[in-house]
Amino acid sequence: QQINLFAVNPCVLVPVQGYGWTSLMNGYEMGGLSCVINTLNQAFALDINQYVFVNSEGLWQISDQMGGLSIELSAAEAAELNRLLGTAYSAGETVMWTGGLQAYTKLTVDGDAIEHWQKVCNAVIDKAKIENRRSQLIKAVSSNISTNLTFSELKTIGKSVLQNQGIVQYQFPKEGEYKLLNGELVLDVDLAT
Repeated sequence: QQINLFAVNPCVLVPVQGYGWTSLMNGYEMGGLSCVINTLNQAFALDINQYVFVNSEGLWQISDQMGGLSIELSAAEAAELNRLLGTAYSAGETVMWTGGLQAYTKLTVDGDAIEHWQKVCNAVIDKAKIENRRSQLIKAVSSNISTNLTFSELKTIGKSVLQNQGIVQYQFPKEGEYKLLNGELVLDVDLAT
């Protein structure tokens, strides 16, 4: 079974039914998860019928409950985090907690924020592979997800993820232009391609 993990930039500009053109994040805030799924399906000709949505607050709880996450920082990333947070991170593998992880997932140094989100998700999965951390992950995830899957389906997917079976990660969009729209920073992409 192949698992497709899509990381969609929440700033992407999309037509949100009933709300007009706005960011995907704004669509979520106004219409909830069903609005986001409908928007993605319509804007990108998708057929999302099964989903697991983990909110970012849940991700921070997961990371803290698991004793922090190991992230490989570049010198530029460490320097930018130190500048923003007043910390003393250095290049190389670094254990990070909520505050550092939140800032890291927003950095555009040495890649974009979506790539950093994917690295954080991978770090959660890597930590969960340690047998004694699985129960912590299940506890933290179960209270911070929205899904239309059954518990049995989630369990099967979880086993596949932990065994590295068929996980394909996609990042969208690959490129676009940031601009202000009604005071909101949005990522303008060509929806036709």
